[in-house]
Amino acid sequence: MNKLHPFITGSEDSAFGILLAMTDRSVDDIINEIETSYAYLRKTIGMKAGNNEIQGLSMVLALMEGTPEEKCDKAIHLFN
Repeated sequence: MNKLHPFITGSEDSAFGILLAMTDRSVDDIINEIETSYAYLRKTIGMKAGNNEIQGLSMVLALMEGTPEEKCDKAIHLFN
């Protein structure tokens, strides 16, 4: 995550990293899903949320079941 987003990845993301590492998914799969969710959320909710908040939400959503789009749409619905 730090390689892709060095300015918005900080020590507060360590807890997410630990939780994601406890899943049975591969690192590449997790990173791809976070990136997919991040891009989707950023495009959809735009400036209503900051990049760090969008990254955090993307990491939380990667812990849940479902497609990135389904999870993001549900989060956006609740956000609105």
